[in-house]
Amino acid sequence: MGPAAAMVLGREPTDLDRENTENLLQSLGDVRTDSGSLAVSIRSTRTIAGTYEGEERSFWFDWQIDDHEDPAGWRRQIEETFRLRPKGRLSVTAGMNRPADHRVLGEVVLQLALLLEGVIDFDGALLPLTSPAWTHRMSWPEVSSSVRELLKDMPGCVIALEYQVNDQRTWACHVGDSHFLKGWLKHPDFHMIK
Repeated sequence: MGPAAAMVLGREPTDLDRENTENLLQSLGDVRTDSGSLAVSIRSTRTIAGTYEGEERSFWFDWQIDDHEDPAGWRRQIEETFRLRPKGRLSVTAGMNRPADHRVLGEVVLQLALLLEGVIDFDGALLPLTSPAWTHRMSWPEVSSSVRELLKDMPGCVIALEYQVNDQRTWACHVGDSHFLKGWLKHPDFHMIK
């Protein structure tokens, strides 16, 4: 599998949310059901003001209600920062991990976040492409200053939600708004998280 992200919603997904999402996905390619997920093969994101046109890319979309697995502290930070109490989410996963999959994922997630009025859970920490954390297991305090430097001039809002991996290591997951993702898509270090 490739990179993933999710739209965090301040409500449980409604029938209208599901219908509008399916309409948006149908503008990208054929939508089919695959083991309970919506599966879409995307050849172009131009119909949603994206930049990708090329080889077919596979994506899966899954609705979830009440994000109870997230730590209470995360939920509180999301609510305080974005004025949104997490109650549902739409997870999106790419089938492969090529640069095109990162691009398509980012462009589709941006449009879904706008459509659903949600915020984006990047499913991990956004790192500079030159970070040693790509090849060495590091703890969040060792890289957080370079990440803050990377993201400091970006538009919109993004927060790092820290968590304990084990007794020796902490890490973070970024959550941002659509304004942030729009700017991140233009950044030379743009990537989504696998």
